[in-house]
Amino acid sequence: MNSLYDIVEWFPRLLNKMLITPIICTSCMSCGENVRMGRGIRIYGIKNLKIGNDVSIGGQTTIMCTR
Repeated sequence: MNSLYDIVEWFPRLLNKMLITPIICTSCMSCGENVRMGRGIRIYGIKNLKIGNDVSIGGQTTIMCTR
């Protein structure tokens, strides 16, 4: 049986994987396959970002892009 902490920790992970990461990937200029993003990332200039295949971006990361 899961504890309350496990349930509370599980929900943000699911939200990030199923909702936030796909939105970020579709907002980028291009996004490869097998991209993983941690929670709490901030991206400025997302339209100029290209992400390759097999990329992992850690949590609490700030990315700033220009032309």
